[in-house]
Amino acid sequence: MFIMISTPEKMSKRNCAVTVQNLVLVPAQQQEGSTLELAKLNRVLEQVPQDKTIGYSPYLYGIVTGNKQRFVAVGVDFSGIQKVSPYWRLDGAWPSENNQIVVGSALAEQLELKVGQKLSITAEETGKTESLQVVGLVSTGSTEDYQVFLKLEKAQGLLDKEGQIHTAYLSVMGNSAELITLAETISQAEPDIKANPIQQIARSEGVILEKIRTLVYLVVIVILASTLLCVSTTMMAMVMERRREIGLRKALGATNRAIAGEFLGESALLGITGGVLGSLVGWGIAQIIGLSVFKAYITLRPSVLMAVIILSVLVAWVAVIMPVRTAANIEPALVLKGE
Repeated sequence: MFIMISTPEKMSKRNCAVTVQNLVLVPAQQQEGSTLELAKLNRVLEQVPQDKTIGYSPYLYGIVTGNKQRFVAVGVDFSGIQKVSPYWRLDGAWPSENNQIVVGSALAEQLELKVGQKLSITAEETGKTESLQVVGLVSTGSTEDYQVFLKLEKAQGLLDKEGQIHTAYLSVMGNSAELITLAETISQAEPDIKANPIQQIARSEGVILEKIRTLVYLVVIVILASTLLCVSTTMMAMVMERRREIGLRKALGATNRAIAGEFLGESALLGITGGVLGSLVGWGIAQIIGLSVFKAYITLRPSVLMAVIILSVLVAWVAVIMPVRTAANIEPALVLKGE
């Protein structure tokens, strides 16, 4: 009767009050080429509650040339960037060694690069050259598609910026107020660091989530209305087919309460059966959606299953009200005339 789709367990913490919020950490003095000391940043991040931290990744940018083209090389923490930017689509693997890199899909097309090939890059600022192996191609739909990503330590050596970064991204669990408080705490703890909440992204995510939630509510209402109509029509047809049976039972002494109880019992059985089957079908569909969209399995929560079954029974009982009234108004003398 109803199809139940639950959310991935990994995503269950995200709701309208507590969501994944983002901070960008930059030098307090915004000057061309200004950098942050990674050691200072790490000390500041120790003050962030670990149970609320989703991920963190520093970024170090530099202009390089390779295959007679000029582009941006970015030093990152690959383990952190997978948590900060889980939407990145990777073809291949993440680097596990210092001489391995990931190339943006658009840049790879321009340079005619494929996974497994090598790319020699030269830093314009230092003149240093490194020969690196492409192990993955990344696609984001943004500027990252035109950049090369290598391990932070490798980029620092190539650009002669040991222990330095240009910016860092931090993802934490919390609401907008907590995000602003955290940004102020970081800026006060280290005057050389400025923490800026990416509120525009957070607000956009909130608006999208609210629209999706409203759409889901509308779909549920439509499904409930159509289910109510279908069950009511089915039960009414059953009453009309069993008019003689109902009339005979009433002639033999059956009360309206007994007849109503019979139909309520049948509708309850129908609701339980539909609720269980709908939940199982919905859970199967949710597995497909979860794996294709969220890369996670969907848990079947008993509380949601019970709620669906109870709601199914309630809808079935509401739908049977009119058929029961029709059954109660059946006159034995009229339906049994001529028997």
